[in-house]
Amino acid sequence: MEILTVPMMNGPITLAPIGDVQLAGKQGSNGLDHFKRHLDFVMNQENPWLFGLGDYVDVASPSGRQKIKSAAFYDSVEEALTDSAERHIDQFLDAVKGTEGRWIGMLEGHHFYEFSDGTTSDTRICQALKTNFLGTSAMFRIPVSRGRSTHTSLCTIWCHHGVGSGNRATAPVTKLETLMSGFDADIFVMGHMSKKAAAPIDQLFINKKGELDHRTKMLVGSGGFAQGYQQGSQSAAGNARGSYVEVGMMKPVALGAPVLYLQLDSKDKLDIHVSL
Repeated sequence: MEILTVPMMNGPITLAPIGDVQLAGKQGSNGLDHFKRHLDFVMNQENPWLFGLGDYVDVASPSGRQKIKSAAFYDSVEEALTDSAERHIDQFLDAVKGTEGRWIGMLEGHHFYEFSDGTTSDTRICQALKTNFLGTSAMFRIPVSRGRSTHTSLCTIWCHHGVGSGNRATAPVTKLETLMSGFDADIFVMGHMSKKAAAPIDQLFINKKGELDHRTKMLVGSGGFAQGYQQGSQSAAGNARGSYVEVGMMKPVALGAPVLYLQLDSKDKLDIHVSL
C-alpha cells in the first residue's frame, strides 16, 4: 500500500476518480467521447485534481498476460504486441491531454500490458502525466484550508482498483461498507465494477470539548467509460459478436464517473459532497 500526503490545498477542491476507461483501439473507443466530455467538465471546476483507479487501457487482462508470457512468441510477434500496446497508451494520453500535472496519483488495474523492460502501460501513463504510480492500493491525505484561514482539516482517501462483482447498483458501496471498519479514512473509493455509486456513512463520537459530534465518511464507486453494448458490434474478422459484457450477459451501466467536492464549513470542519 502506498501512503502519500499532498501539499496544502485551499478549498473548495474538486476531486475526480478516473478508472475503467478500458481503451483498446476501435473496440475500446465506444465511450471515448463521453470520457472526454467528463474530463472537460472536471477541468472547468474549481481547483480540479484527478486520481486514477486503473484499467485505463483494456489490453491485457491477467489471464491474457499469463498466456503471453508462456507462449514464447517470435520477436516479430512480440514487437507487434508492443506496438499495439503503445498505440493504446497514446490513445489514452491523447484523451487526457491538458490534465498533465493535475493527477495526485494513479493505481494499477487488472488490465495493463507488461513491456520487456519491466514497465507497464500503467507506469508509462503515470510517467507521461507526471504523477505518482500508486500500485495496488493507496491512502493519501489532503490538508484542506478555507481561503486564507490558518485552520486546516485533513481529508484521508483510501482507494483500490477493486475486486469482485455485483449486479446491483449499490454493489461497490456494499463492498466498501464491509471493508471500511479496517481503515481510518474519510473517503473510500473503488473501481472495477464500472458502477457510479455513493453513500454517506455517519460516525458519532465525543469530541475534545466533551460534546457529541459526528464525522461523515463517503463510500464511492468510481464508474467507468467502456460501453458494454453497441449495435452492430463485430469481431476482428467482421462477424457479429458482442463485448465481454454482452457475452457475459451483464447488466448495462450508466457511463461516467462521480465528482467529489471538498471544503471546510463555517466551523472549519471537513464537508464532502458527491455529484453522480
